Amino acid sequence: MRAVSRRLLARSFASELLKAPLKKQHLIQSLAAYLLETKQIKTLDMVLADITKELANRGHVAAEVITAREISSVARAAITELVKSTTGATTAELSESTSPDLIGGVKLTIPGRELDTSVKRQLQQLKAER
Repeated sequence: MRAVSRRLLARSFASELLKAPLKKQHLIQSLAAYLLETKQIKTLDMVLADITKELANRGHVAAEVITAREISSVARAAITELVKSTTGATTAELSESTSPDLIGGVKLTIPGRELDTSVKRQLQQLKAER
């Protein structure tokens, strides 16, 4: 099997994902199998970054949200709206996780940007200023 370019692969994957979001697991397995078969598994991080960019270009942004504790539905809605307004996206999908190390605040990552308002980060900045 001949390998296709990462960007073509990303465009195709994004198109299929948007056409059939309920088949996400199957699409991911197919992508993994393709990368293994064409001996491109080392490019996985780059392929995922290309897919993320392609989806963002089509108005679908995936954001990672890390907080010290679970966020409320009100905070989730506010973060979703922030992501949409910041990126111009029509839809935003949040991947949420918690990390008690943050102490408080939010760490938000979207393609090409990061916002870190965590207490941990603020303490690190104060320490660096000394």
